[in-house]
Amino acid sequence: MSPVLRTPEQLAIASPLLLDLTEDAVILEDRDGMLAAALDELRRRLGRLGSRRVWTGPDEWYWDLKPDYRRGEIFRL
Repeated sequence: MSPVLRTPEQLAIASPLLLDLTEDAVILEDRDGMLAAALDELRRRLGRLGSRRVWTGPDEWYWDLKPDYRRGEIFRL
């Protein structure tokens, strides 16, 4: 168990930690629902891009954020 302390501004920016939290988080306390809302929004954005977590081993993975990415294309999480 690890506490994750973030400001609302920090939660609005996708990070590797937040990507993993969309799949693995067990929120024990979130009084204002801020973390749950941020993770729900990030899940929606990931869904629109078709993002997926790709497992390469039992404890190893990477994120394919935009499977149909074309070289030079700019996208935002």
